[in-house]
Amino acid sequence: MRLKKIYILGESGQLASCFASVKREFPNLDLQFFGRDQIDFERPLDPQFNWNLPPDWIINTAAYTAVDLAETEHELNWRVNAEALLELSNWCEKHNTPLIHFSTDYVFDGENQVPGGYTEVSAVNPQCEYGRAKLQGEMHASRYAKALIFRIAWLYSQFGKNFYSTISTKIKAGENLCVVNDQLGCPTSGMALAYDILDFIRQTEVDDVEFGLYHYSHEGKISWYDFAVAIQEELKCEVEIESISSDQLKMAAKRPKFSALNSNLAEQIFQFPNREWRRELQDIIRE
Repeated sequence: MRLKKIYILGESGQLASCFASVKREFPNLDLQFFGRDQIDFERPLDPQFNWNLPPDWIINTAAYTAVDLAETEHELNWRVNAEALLELSNWCEKHNTPLIHFSTDYVFDGENQVPGGYTEVSAVNPQCEYGRAKLQGEMHASRYAKALIFRIAWLYSQFGKNFYSTISTKIKAGENLCVVNDQLGCPTSGMALAYDILDFIRQTEVDDVEFGLYHYSHEGKISWYDFAVAIQEELKCEVEIESISSDQLKMAAKRPKFSALNSNLAEQIFQFPNREWRRELQDIIRE
């Protein structure tokens, strides 16, 4: 069987690290990673694509994720999260290469709790610069007929800087914490996401793919405070976790108060397993 060649952009990021970690479970997939020294999203992309042959798939995990800094670093945020996606999708279209890109829950304003979570047709209304740039990026990618865009929220793993890695480190160090209780969503395991994407690619031919925009999320709806308490319980460490409001943190960028995503469509189309957030947290801790 011919190996499917997959190029993953954004080698040093959290999600790319998750793909690298599950790589061994897919011997029929040839995953090649491209870091910033090879593909730098802060510069025009076209001159950097010097591949002799296009791959079977491109998975883009590169992104500007400094949500608060994006309020002032407008050009960099827009360059990486929006303009680069237009260039990348144009290249993929020119070479007939299917593209997978990841967007965010920040495209929603989060002002109302939507029963069952936001769907792919829910009205978008980003409230911060990061969300606006990511929305433009997914719109650029959506222009390409062979693009798969997955909106994800509350992504975490044992890699990189994320809520889980930060909170677990502090809990293990015996630090007491203050965590917001008025932002609701669902923690999403980067390891599970990477596995499900590669498993889908492994068993699906490109001609059978229903390209478009989808949501990927686990089952459940909790607050960041709830998630911190769950991490503490799973780690079996004794620290105090205080529940506070978002206003007390005085962050530069406005976060959506509600960002639960409805992933029923993706589970139906791609046969993704229905994953429960607590069980996925336990798997991450076992890793």
